[in-house]
Amino acid sequence: MSYTENNPSSQAQPQSFLARVAAAYWKQHGTQVSDFTFVFPYKRAGIFFRKYLAGQTAQPVFAPKICTINELFDALSPYRLADSIDLLFRLYKIYTGKLNRQTESFDDFIFWGRMMLSDFNEIDQHLIPADQLFSSLRDMKAIDERMSELGEEERHSVETFIRDMHSDTANKYRDSFLSLWDCLYPVYTDLRKNLQADGLAYGGMQQRHVVETLTEDKVTGQRYIFIGFNALTETERSLMAKLKQFGKADFYWDYESEWLRDPQNRASFYFEQNTTQFPSRYPLPATGKPDTPEIRLYKVPSATGQAGQIYTILDQLVKKEEADENLLNIGIILPDEGMLLPLKTAIPQQISNINVTMGQQLRLTPVYSLFEHLSELLLQQTVVNSEVLFYYRPVLALLRHPYIYPLIKEQADEYEQDMLRNNRTYLPASYFAGCPLFHGLLFTAHDNLDLLHRLQTLLQNLIQPAKTKDDNTENEFETYAEQNEYIYRSRSVVNRLLSLLPRYPDIAMEQKTLYRILLALLAQEAVPFEGKPLQGLQIMGVLESRSIDFDTVIMTNCNDDIFPGSPQLNSFIPYDLRCYYHLPTPQREDAVFAYNFYRLISHAKRICLLQNTVADDNNSGEVSRYVYQLRYQYHIPVKEISVSYSPSASAANPPVVRKTADMLNRLTCRINPATGSRQPGSLSPSALNTYAACPLHFYFGYVERIKEADKITDEIEVNQIGTVIHNVMQQLYAPYAAPSGDKTLRHRAKITDAVIHGMQERIASGNMVQNIYCEVFLHTVSADARLSGWDNIMIQTITAYIQKILRHDLTLVPFDYIGSELPVSTQITLSGGRTVTLYGVADRIDEVKGRLRIVDYKTGSPHCDFSALDTLFSHEENKADHVRQTLCYSRMFLDTTGQNCYPYIYYIKKSDKEFEKEICYIKKDEPELHGYQDMSTGFNQALQAVLEEIFNPAIPFTAMPSDDNCKYCPFSRICGVKKTAS
Repeated sequence: MSYTENNPSSQAQPQSFLARVAAAYWKQHGTQVSDFTFVFPYKRAGIFFRKYLAGQTAQPVFAPKICTINELFDALSPYRLADSIDLLFRLYKIYTGKLNRQTESFDDFIFWGRMMLSDFNEIDQHLIPADQLFSSLRDMKAIDERMSELGEEERHSVETFIRDMHSDTANKYRDSFLSLWDCLYPVYTDLRKNLQADGLAYGGMQQRHVVETLTEDKVTGQRYIFIGFNALTETERSLMAKLKQFGKADFYWDYESEWLRDPQNRASFYFEQNTTQFPSRYPLPATGKPDTPEIRLYKVPSATGQAGQIYTILDQLVKKEEADENLLNIGIILPDEGMLLPLKTAIPQQISNINVTMGQQLRLTPVYSLFEHLSELLLQQTVVNSEVLFYYRPVLALLRHPYIYPLIKEQADEYEQDMLRNNRTYLPASYFAGCPLFHGLLFTAHDNLDLLHRLQTLLQNLIQPAKTKDDNTENEFETYAEQNEYIYRSRSVVNRLLSLLPRYPDIAMEQKTLYRILLALLAQEAVPFEGKPLQGLQIMGVLESRSIDFDTVIMTNCNDDIFPGSPQLNSFIPYDLRCYYHLPTPQREDAVFAYNFYRLISHAKRICLLQNTVADDNNSGEVSRYVYQLRYQYHIPVKEISVSYSPSASAANPPVVRKTADMLNRLTCRINPATGSRQPGSLSPSALNTYAACPLHFYFGYVERIKEADKITDEIEVNQIGTVIHNVMQQLYAPYAAPSGDKTLRHRAKITDAVIHGMQERIASGNMVQNIYCEVFLHTVSADARLSGWDNIMIQTITAYIQKILRHDLTLVPFDYIGSELPVSTQITLSGGRTVTLYGVADRIDEVKGRLRIVDYKTGSPHCDFSALDTLFSHEENKADHVRQTLCYSRMFLDTTGQNCYPYIYYIKKSDKEFEKEICYIKKDEPELHGYQDMSTGFNQALQAVLEEIFNPAIPFTAMPSDDNCKYCPFSRICGVKKTAS
């Protein structure tokens, strides 16, 4: 291999760390650098180093070997790295054999197995004597004898752990812990033997074998230069030490910044040890004392808003006429890889070349979400009468999936509308028989291999449309290419499992576990973006940025929860023993994060840190601790820039809809669906309640007649509960109602205690409530319904409400029953001559102790508070909607029949004492008003006033924001008004 560089101008004054190492080795060895192997923590640093080395000459020369530390271990080892899932299978068989726990399923083991493998890997990476570690708890005497060898802090850690394990409170946990601990060493040794027999190893095992067996003759003729390392494992340190002993190694550390040498800064944790044990052979060219960098902290109130701010920063930094070569001096660092997708859309057009080092994580792509939905489909399916039924949520998610929907668009829309219209919560596969592609997704695999083969076929089918798609724009071609790459990578993971499972036929595994493994494997995969690695804007994760320097650093997610975050310690090895054996602890992770941050900014001239100020479940909104350290420990000025978004005009100025003649005419007419012609219509008491609460809501619902979007729900809503109760009560009293069409109200049916007891028996022994529940909520007859546990609970609850009404009716007997669901109406003439019709349906009319009553059933909380009858419809009377509605029925009843009535409300959820509420007007120093006629004067004034206001063209429809009105308003997105009331 050879390389050349046409522009070696960087040779004069190399500034970056890698460039100066390259200059030092070129100065000492010239073209003989090809005899060396340069070793880096990550591959990206090696690519940049090769560029800087090429910049030392204009002549073609042979390139040296460049590799990562892991690649070096792999080259020196006789063992190949084992597959991660293969390791789990092997470990499970060994583990169950040692503990004689064949009853413990692989599903239960998988979490602990991963933790065990992680511990074994760390034990080997840090050259811990595993026999001593795992026998520590049993052999307390051996520990006591070695205590004198420990430092004060280490001795305190071990003493604390032993004391805790022998405390009284620990007894119930200690025995089970020790039984598991006892088996760890035999499992560890057997796993290593099992892997060695097949020429395999896990990472730590491979590295340990290399350093324990490395001799000088194995590296004859080789010389290794280690560049840019910091926190070393013991295997890495041992490898470096042996190669140094053989005279085969040189070392270069990036600790030049004062921040990285400061003992008060965790970033310097490894400085003294590394530079003392492994000094550099050649001095690096001096760069001079760097200027204090310009640091800006952008406080952005959203995660995706950071992407928009990066667009602004880049647009100001990069001019259209600048060459892409200059973009190498700009690095965008992403502590949270989830920022990559929104960032891809936030690159200014003048930047044509982008290099993404970290690649696109598959777990952030549509193909991963497809597998998640399929997994949920399996987990949430149920079996009724030997038929598999699929829960609607994952079914809807699959219908709407970006890979599925474009292929079955019209059918997907039809299915979704039918599911919404009929509230279908569980669906058989046969429901989708008319759509073969989607029907094929709802498979029930016979076994795990069948499941994987079906997934393999699904992925293959998804690739075909992208291949045959014609007449695409360039962006569409790129989208299809990305989609296919995601699918190809996913298919390779499925194939990997297909090759592994037959080798372990005796390991039983549920399909949900197979999905968990599959999703875990997919989450580890990344699809690299094609690009020229040494051209264009550099986007990378924090670890990939090690040893690479930028003039401008843009770092997202500078929040303490994310960078550095709080390291999690999932391990069988307790913290105190980890300290004793020098295994990684959260403090070590914190030191690594600090080094990566301070090393990166120490070489930069311009630093842009972006903080998400919005707190959520994963983020407190607090800025990274490193910003505080820069300010208060190092007194570095950090300029804060708060990025805010102006609220929309509609939120500051509530919308106002001016009335037109056509709008007002639409209020008093309805459209005949058959002919499309307008016919006389009416307003309901519910409509007047809506207007009193919010005129704009009234406009959307009753003028424009915008319906709330349908939705599927597996929990019955309050209005549906009320409908079920109304229908049940109507059926119970139906035998005693007046003949159909009789509006004289002369019919009377005497209700006695025997009648009520008969109704109670009918409810207790029959299926009336269930039948009506299925009809109202499930849109099916009871015989066809597939009831869930929640459905049965709600049926029992509604049954209890019905029995409560009947118990109350029992206290009223004997009384006369007149009718239920009685239509009532009236016409009111306004000042301009317009006639408005009010129409409603009264829940129940009866006569109790000489009082003719209108009874309204309510399932919600009481809303009966009002200050005066003549202001009952004012917007301030926001707790009077039940009073308004029932008095409207009373007014219409009087006008329909000519008879006075007494308005009552049954509050079905309240206690017996609060169950029945008579609507009356009682005020101090004024006579009490009972019965509608006593209250009619004031109520009629209020009713007339609200109708005059509704039909007054000079008064527009405006919003009335409030907590109660806006929280659940279906038109809140159309309206755009947030709550403005205090």
